[in-house]
Amino acid sequence: MSISETPINVVICTHDRLQLLQRTLESLQHVEQPPTFEHFWIIENGSDSGAQQMCAEFASTLPLEYRNLKPKGKSRALQYSLDEIRRGLVIFTDDDVRVAPGWLKAYAKQSTQSGPNFFYGGPLYIDYEVAPADWMLSHMPPSVRGWRLDDPTAPITKPCFLGANYAAYVENLQAVGGFKTSLGMGATGNPIGEEFEIQDRLLANGYKAMYVGDAPAWHYVPRNRSSIRWVLNRHERIWFTSGMTDNKHHPGRRIFGIPGWMWRSLVFYATAAVRANLITDAERRFEIKKSYYQWKGYVRGVKMRQLHSE
Repeated sequence: MSISETPINVVICTHDRLQLLQRTLESLQHVEQPPTFEHFWIIENGSDSGAQQMCAEFASTLPLEYRNLKPKGKSRALQYSLDEIRRGLVIFTDDDVRVAPGWLKAYAKQSTQSGPNFFYGGPLYIDYEVAPADWMLSHMPPSVRGWRLDDPTAPITKPCFLGANYAAYVENLQAVGGFKTSLGMGATGNPIGEEFEIQDRLLANGYKAMYVGDAPAWHYVPRNRSSIRWVLNRHERIWFTSGMTDNKHHPGRRIFGIPGWMWRSLVFYATAAVRANLITDAERRFEIKKSYYQWKGYVRGVKMRQLHSE
């Protein structure tokens, strides 16, 4: 099979977000499909909220494959999709995304030119329900503030493509071990970053990353994800993931599996967070509380790793 004959599939994992899924499917109706495109795979994970019926409603206009995977966990659903598709280029996006009409053809063109030794990713822009305060943007994760590669000609040496808009060859993803089911929404503690973790393994195994600037997607961000509370909780989840995946040995006497110095640091940051309520400057107050949420998440992650190792 030549590169130009490589099958292309799209995977969308969904969980109890029917209205957003409908928006995504409506967007896909306007996407130009290259000759080797096969299916949009809708993997409903850990719920049965009507996605199957919705897919039936779009079946006359879109080549859909619906599956329902009962065990919770986004990475479980992603790995399940690889096992089902088996070969070719797979493009990952989310159930709260809309894409440009030329999105699929852009990935098809670039993958034909560059070949299977690469994985790919495009820019992610944002559709806000309510835009956040300007000062919050620098504290938000890329999935909520948007992302594009500043210099498309620069070599990519670390994971950077967001989970709502990247692609790789099924055979390569399986060759590096597939998705880790301990990561992603629905896994214990809801750790994040499954896309970065597998991109890191692809790079470590000699595969190269290629930016596809003309394959944009737009991520819908609801009102609650523009809030200070959501951003703080997101930082906690990011650092929880770091603590859970960090293989460093932390010396010191342990209390409930956590080194004592970590508990002391946590108390310090918690005290500072309480005192921050007296600060009138919103950004400064946020920055102090962010340090507490980050450290709290890291300690929870270290505890989780300790439990799994016992």
